[in-house]
Amino acid sequence: ALHAHGHPVVTDDILSVEMGEENTGTVWPGFSRLSMWPDAASAVGQDPSTLAALHERVSKRAVPAREGFAAQRALALDGIYVLGQGDRLECNVLSPREAFVELLRHSYCSGQLGQFSSDALSPLFRQYSRLVETVPVYQLDRPDDLTKLPDIVRVVEQNLNGVPVASLHGC
Repeated sequence: ALHAHGHPVVTDDILSVEMGEENTGTVWPGFSRLSMWPDAASAVGQDPSTLAALHERVSKRAVPAREGFAAQRALALDGIYVLGQGDRLECNVLSPREAFVELLRHSYCSGQLGQFSSDALSPLFRQYSRLVETVPVYQLDRPDDLTKLPDIVRVVEQNLNGVPVASLHGC
């Protein structure tokens, strides 16, 4: 939905985050496509029947994002949004502790963390700790309703433009 509203795509899946010397987060763009279920593709103005299937056993479609794709260079990480479901659209800043837990929960290897030694996990935990202390992490709850996508875009845009999170409730 953000891409359909003119925002550049960085990734729709895995994101590489690097913490700089100045405690700044930097991200590297991924592939220039979005993976969408047919109903989501339709909701952003795409015709699913014209899009390539990602796999023969899955109905997800590949939506090209060459237009408006972020350049192949590092970009500053200004915020992280954790998506959740709720009865209404709501955006709240998470405490560093809550943010740390959410980063772990959504990390690429979250299901395998118990298999690593504490020595192996220590650098990851340090990086996540630095990240949540320097980059705001938001919980963005939204109804399971694709007609609300324009409202979700509005809330994210307002948040990025400095509108206080406390005033970004409801649709």
